[in-house]
Amino acid sequence: MSYKLLCFVFLVFVSAQVSAQVNTEVMRKGDEGLSLGLKSLLSYQSGNTDKLSVSGGANISYVGDFWYGFMAGNIGYSETSSVKDTWKGFGHVRGGRKLFTDWFSVELFAQKEFDEFLTLNDRNLLGGSLRFYSSFPDGGGVRVYLGLGLMMENETLDYSSVDGSDRESTILRSTNYLTFSWKLNDSLLFGSTLYYQPAPADFKDYRVLVNSNLDVKIFECFSFTTAVNFRYDNEPPVTVAEKYDVEFNYGIKFEF
Repeated sequence: MSYKLLCFVFLVFVSAQVSAQVNTEVMRKGDEGLSLGLKSLLSYQSGNTDKLSVSGGANISYVGDFWYGFMAGNIGYSETSSVKDTWKGFGHVRGGRKLFTDWFSVELFAQKEFDEFLTLNDRNLLGGSLRFYSSFPDGGGVRVYLGLGLMMENETLDYSSVDGSDRESTILRSTNYLTFSWKLNDSLLFGSTLYYQPAPADFKDYRVLVNSNLDVKIFECFSFTTAVNFRYDNEPPVTVAEKYDVEFNYGIKFEF
């Protein structure tokens, strides 16, 4: 039995146990060829509070000499004392081509998303971006990526608690990110991504997302991962109480 097959058997046995939220930037792979990643979570708490939480994600990535791309998806559900308090998911597809050099490329992407407890019934994105890459020969495995782009955003929000209807909008939004990746050694990888997404027609309408994660590799195909996610919306829907959300995740992931 090959090493990769052993990893797959191990994945089938424990993939329903733990996970962390997907960040599409960490779905990118630097090694050429085809790769697959899977994450999952199942947790249960009983006693003073009964809580059930289930989530899962998958991604497939391809890197060639000039062309590259990936598809990623994630879904999550939880309930506390038999009352649903999380139901969200997304799918993302992205493709790109290097131009003239390894440090510059052009990308196209699309995304579909929903989050019931952010009153987001449906969100669809279609856009493109320029991606710049830099590494430091003596920087100890440090890499920096910069993305500058535009996207069309179509959203349907649930305003049933306000006036019994849904609100649909379509706007042009700028989407920009800065990613920092540091491979401390063969077992430790730290990454952090800052997203800034303003609407050019109204710069007061902007969103900021920060995703940071630390991966600890146990085997070639198996790692523990810790992630912190911060999301800020300067003009959230009136049905959302706070402008920000913070989330901590701990889990495992498999890569082939």
